[in-house]
Amino acid sequence: MAAAHRGYTDTYTRSYPTAISPRNKTKRGRRRHPFGRFMLILLAALIVLGAAGAIAVNHILQPFSDRFHEGVFVDDTPLAGMTPQEAYEVISVNASERLNLWSMTLTYHDGTDGGDAWTLTSDTLEMQIDTADQVNSAYMQGRRGTLFTRLLDIWNLRSTPYQGYTTFYYNEFSLDALLARIKAQIDVEPIDATREHDPNRTPPYRYTDEAYGVSLNTDAIRDELLSRIRKLDSTPFALTTDVVAPKISKADLVNDNARLSRAATRIATTSTAERTANVALGCERFNGLVVLPGQEVSFNETTGKRTIENGFQEALEIVYGEYVMGVGGGICQVSSTLYNAVIEAGLEVTDRTAHALPVSYLDPGKDATVADRGTDFAFRNNTDQPITISAHVEKISGVNNCVFEIFGHPNPNGYTYALVSEVVEKIPIPEPKMVPDRKGEYVIYTNQTKQTSKGAEGCVANTFRITLYNGQEIARDFIKQDVYKAQTPVVYVGVTPRGQ
Repeated sequence: MAAAHRGYTDTYTRSYPTAISPRNKTKRGRRRHPFGRFMLILLAALIVLGAAGAIAVNHILQPFSDRFHEGVFVDDTPLAGMTPQEAYEVISVNASERLNLWSMTLTYHDGTDGGDAWTLTSDTLEMQIDTADQVNSAYMQGRRGTLFTRLLDIWNLRSTPYQGYTTFYYNEFSLDALLARIKAQIDVEPIDATREHDPNRTPPYRYTDEAYGVSLNTDAIRDELLSRIRKLDSTPFALTTDVVAPKISKADLVNDNARLSRAATRIATTSTAERTANVALGCERFNGLVVLPGQEVSFNETTGKRTIENGFQEALEIVYGEYVMGVGGGICQVSSTLYNAVIEAGLEVTDRTAHALPVSYLDPGKDATVADRGTDFAFRNNTDQPITISAHVEKISGVNNCVFEIFGHPNPNGYTYALVSEVVEKIPIPEPKMVPDRKGEYVIYTNQTKQTSKGAEGCVANTFRITLYNGQEIARDFIKQDVYKAQTPVVYVGVTPRGQ
């Protein structure tokens, strides 16, 4: 107790010495007070300077650290304080888990059933990850440039963090193949309205309705899917389709059913049943044909080869300027009648050849021959509306006729057309051809003859397309000059002298 008392006392007497008067104590106390304050300030300054120095040293050393800086993220994972290897392992594990768990459902509803669905997975797209590039890019934050630049970048990361994302690689061909399969399953082709010739109706048509189609726009869908796949977005994706309108609607056909032309050629009463059947079959191949704007029609392609297998029969026809028997005889009457209907409808003729001989069913210059060997008749719908062809064999006044009618939108100018031909030169009948009848088919003796063909004049004919307005000619356009050779009379002469 005595020691304690002495210590307490000593501390007390040192604070207030007895040798100093109260006045002197006050003066000495004022001198010590500024010094104490100064010491406190100095101590605080040293503490601050020490802390600042530590921070400065820390910042100076940071660019040389092998750890990620603060404010660096990959896939939303903070990497501050990790080594590159540690970061690589963490990000790789996380990315692999995300990839294995990822899937996206593609759905489609056409409004008629429960719809269809397809699932995209990492296996479907053969997906892989690339963690190293993102980890390396993140690690280089604050490690480029001068020391000052690095310190500034490190400081800025605190307010503006760096965020990188793992790169996922995928097989785009696998996605394209899947979209192609889906498109094939979803797409529906539009159906055009049709118009068929029906002689029992006025106008002579029977219609079917059009139907709209749908088409999956895989290009646009592919771009959107790739954007989502890169982010491993699992949100279900609803597939939408584009509506595909048919090219021809029923309203189009109903509104454009004016008759643009009608051409009819008489089938001779001497025509065989086989030839008439060929004419009827040729008409059948064109009956109800719809020709779209700009479309070209080939006669040979439309009727097909004139063969027995294709339904044609043997009949008389012109081949190289001679009448011979051949399969499809009479088909040229069909092409010639169609030629007249095409001209009178104002359509464009793209291929036409005249016969070598005049034909009995049309004036010179108005015919069009065809052959399987390449000679064709073709025309183009040069209007901006579809046209429909009606073709059939029709009895008029008890005689069969080949009839073609073309229906479509009336000419906007009110024009109609006609085909006119003019014979500008006649070619006389040549001298008879004397044929020895060695088989005795017509005559036997040398003084006997039999004329089997009278022959016929040939001619040169010019053809024109006439443009009419209210029945009055307003233009005459030259088409072509055709030459038809004269037919040589044929006389058979016997080869056996009498008396033998």
